[in-house]
Amino acid sequence: MKNVDRYLDAKIGHPNISYVNSRKSIDKVFYMPIGRGCLNQCSYCGGSTYLWSNHWGNKNISFRDKNVVLEDIEKVYQRGVQCIYFEFDPYPDSEKYYLQLFRKIRERKIKVGANFVSWCPPSKKFVEEFAITFIQDFSAITISIDSASEKIRKINKNWNYSNQQLLDNFKLLSHNNVYFFVSFSIGLPFETIEDIYLTEKMIKYLLNTFQCHCNVSAIPIEPSSMMYYYPKEMGVTLYRNSFDDFYDFSKNISEGIYPKHPLGYSTNVLEEKEIIAFKMKSFKKNFLNLKFLKKKVLQSNNKISSYNLCERMKIFYAVIFNSPKILWKNTYL
Repeated sequence: MKNVDRYLDAKIGHPNISYVNSRKSIDKVFYMPIGRGCLNQCSYCGGSTYLWSNHWGNKNISFRDKNVVLEDIEKVYQRGVQCIYFEFDPYPDSEKYYLQLFRKIRERKIKVGANFVSWCPPSKKFVEEFAITFIQDFSAITISIDSASEKIRKINKNWNYSNQQLLDNFKLLSHNNVYFFVSFSIGLPFETIEDIYLTEKMIKYLLNTFQCHCNVSAIPIEPSSMMYYYPKEMGVTLYRNSFDDFYDFSKNISEGIYPKHPLGYSTNVLEEKEIIAFKMKSFKKNFLNLKFLKKKVLQSNNKISSYNLCERMKIFYAVIFNSPKILWKNTYL
């Protein structure tokens, strides 16, 4: 890896990463590139198998050489990185790759944390190997399930697992002392108000039962996603339809301007403003949760950088005063 120091000096673009993904505050996180391609077709994702097969003519996935990745991990570890961020999980092909990589990390005696974004509930073997490989105070497994509704998951993610399987997986993570972060989404195609209430009910249960964190995102429309290519079939109305529309949206982000259409779509059930309102409601439930305040914000016994504290206070201000504009500016919803 070239220019390691330049990468480490760069600001991470998404402030959320600084406070949601481990038991203790982390000052240095490194996003480790692992591979390319995808085997799944999530409705909202612009990088799904549909894009790779139709635009790039590639229906396969590719992984970087594990020994090269290991060398990169060692380089950033020697420069003070506390947590390696893995966000490439084309299951089931990925599990064998990561189990071998984890073994190599242990053999090198690299003592570092990891945040692993799992595209589906991880297996028992994976959880056990993750637990013995990384420093757990600086580690977490993020599970992106999007909805507590099995019906909505099946429509939008192509993953077929039950809520009972999910709960069993959360118990497995807890049993192995692995902190976990559950990522939900609001405003998915064909999602009803009742589906959203199911998600809110699951979040409440998880926060009261496990040592974990939950969050709900409202995902802006992405070019090359199924929602973008087939809005009628996916039950959405688009407000971004051209390159110029996406350019203007990106320009708004860079200039800190709240756009007319922050998400770029409405569904056949929820208007764009309603989706954002549910997002604000979720932030209030999570960020003003007493357990979160005690363990993840005050952090009286942990080091916290002034930059991370400033970012957190901006988000609290947005939540307390019900300002989606401030929230958007700091999290992009």
